[in-house]
Amino acid sequence: MKLEAFREDDPGTHASVGQDAALEHFEYDDKIVRDFVWATVLWGVVGMLVGLIIAYQLVSHQVNFDTSFLTFGRLRPL
Repeated sequence: MKLEAFREDDPGTHASVGQDAALEHFEYDDKIVRDFVWATVLWGVVGMLVGLIIAYQLVSHQVNFDTSFLTFGRLRPL
C-alpha cells in the first residue's frame, strides 16, 4: 500500500502564489526600549552615588557638607 502526501493533479494540495505577491514589511519601533534602557542606566548611576554618600555618612557624619538635604534621613528613601 502506497501513501501519497499530495497529488500533483489535485489543485487543493499546492499553495499557489501569484508573481505580484509581495512580502509584508515589518519594522519594530524600538525607541521606547532605548529610552527605557537609558533611564535604567541613569537611575542605576544615581542610586549607586546616593548609596555611596549614605555609606560614607554612616562612617563619618561630616560627609553631609553642612546641608540639610544631604542628611541620612533625607537620602535614605531614594
